[in-house]
Amino acid sequence: MNNSTYENNRTIDMGSVIYYYTSIALVPLFAFAFILNVFLLYVLLQEKVFQSITYKLIRISVISDTMSSLTAVIGYSLVAQDFSYQSGKLLCQIIFNLAFTFNGISMNNLCLIAMDRYFAIVKPLSRFHRRYRRRIFFIEQIASWLLSIFYNLFLVPYIGGTPEDPTLCDVPEIDRYIAIPIIIIMFCIMQYILPCSLIANIYWRIIYHQKHYVRPGQNSRQPQERELKKKKFIKILITITLWYVLTTWPFFAGITGMAVTRQSVLAIRKRNLAEFLFLFYSLGTSIGITLINPFIYLKFDSNIRTKFFDVLLRKNKQGN
Repeated sequence: MNNSTYENNRTIDMGSVIYYYTSIALVPLFAFAFILNVFLLYVLLQEKVFQSITYKLIRISVISDTMSSLTAVIGYSLVAQDFSYQSGKLLCQIIFNLAFTFNGISMNNLCLIAMDRYFAIVKPLSRFHRRYRRRIFFIEQIASWLLSIFYNLFLVPYIGGTPEDPTLCDVPEIDRYIAIPIIIIMFCIMQYILPCSLIANIYWRIIYHQKHYVRPGQNSRQPQERELKKKKFIKILITITLWYVLTTWPFFAGITGMAVTRQSVLAIRKRNLAEFLFLFYSLGTSIGITLINPFIYLKFDSNIRTKFFDVLLRKNKQGN
């Protein structure tokens, strides 16, 4: 009995230490992501080449990444502070509300980008889309924000700290109320599974169209070059989407596991350190996409890369 108690206390202490120091170590990383996204946003706002609907959607994704990285900086820095149970609960609700909202906006935005490319490539002659494209764009953006906020209204009230560790954000009453696991599973379906399925279906249709469709009379070099640019741009968007899906799935898998087993984060930390670390690091990697995305844009999009370094060089010359 004493040995069991000792092992549990040792696991809790080790989990607390790793949680504390890793959180502090992540602050400068996400601070760099914030600065990088702010500069990228400045470039996208300044240059006229980025006025198409697709680039406007990318701009909104960058805004979402900027706010996500700032939320991460604030959230991880506050782990080192002393909080009461009530203030820790409020902190967790605010931080996770912002994080989940911006995460949802980013995912919904990837859907909107895929849909915009679908109509531009597969249905370019659609009168309805061509006529109302800009109006649809604004309606979709408003709907994206409202949906992301709406999902969180049901989940966030159940998030809070614990008396043992006020800054350990958890779902402490997950084992008491059957509604909480159901809400978590619905949250994962609406914010991850459905958008991913929709994006995969749309890009599959685009790729199928590009492989099998030949525009009548397409023999000149200029149209062929235009089609190659479109294909390259689609590859960029697919790469960004894949990175997003791959970095966020562990977090959604982890909280789905919590819902199925009806175990809180604190209970998992007491029972199994490895599972707790998986949950903790999966949250970090899901927010870490805010650091990866700018490098993907710079590597694969020549317009963004060229303008980014042009602005950077101009700023350096002005500084000197």
